[in-house]
Amino acid sequence: MNIGLVIWEKCMSEAATQLADQLDAVTRDFIGVVQACTPEQWARTTGSEGWSVGVVAHHAAVSYPAFGQLVQALAAGVQDIPPVSAEQLHEGNARHAREFAHAGKPETLDLLRNGGNTLVQTIRDLSDEQLGITTGILFGGEMSLTQIIERIVIGHPASHLASIRATLTDSAEAAE
Repeated sequence: MNIGLVIWEKCMSEAATQLADQLDAVTRDFIGVVQACTPEQWARTTGSEGWSVGVVAHHAAVSYPAFGQLVQALAAGVQDIPPVSAEQLHEGNARHAREFAHAGKPETLDLLRNGGNTLVQTIRDLSDEQLGITTGILFGGEMSLTQIIERIVIGHPASHLASIRATLTDSAEAAE
């Protein structure tokens, strides 16, 4: 028996593993949906965001590295992260939609795969103590790192994936 492996496994957070597994599942689903998109589907406008499926997918994909940096900073105890208002978030999202109006599917898939794998591992490496760290950086309300991961890091791609699926389903039903 490798004693180092046993000690490492005992240090792993079961909660972090579950969160990482949830993000991994969402990311894999997202990749599958993006891979299956035809060029026509990629260009369809979503009902929720009002952007093309491609822009929504790219938007979700580019958030992975930013979320990874945020999770790492909070886990390290960094407290001087400037708060983000809903207005700032919406302005940034609108800017991204304009700048990446013609985002490509291969680039988006690479971002999802690479960013997803890195972020999943970042979350998997967190301790229970780190998951309990609280901050008020998002919209002024206190949230634990666990809540940030659940609601934002996992919730963000999951909500955009649901929007894309709804758009593709609505369009398919309309075509019948």
